[in-house]
Amino acid sequence: GMKGDANCDGRLDTLDAVVISQYIVGTRTGVDFCAGGPQPFDPATMAYVPETDFNRDGITNVFDPVQVSRCFVGLPSPICE
Repeated sequence: GMKGDANCDGRLDTLDAVVISQYIVGTRTGVDFCAGGPQPFDPATMAYVPETDFNRDGITNVFDPVQVSRCFVGLPSPICE
């Protein structure tokens, strides 16, 4: 999948930052699949965990959705590439 695409829609945008934030606070279920899982991926309630750690530091935390937002608005950062 695309780096940071936590809602499995094939794009990196501010909605991914929202999904990651909701996963962090526990209002979304984390799953390890976008397709081919034991059930269909539900973009309204699930987060694709492998892409929630956007900065690849080994932990999903508040820095990940902040960085997604920075990339989406075009602030320069090597992590956006």
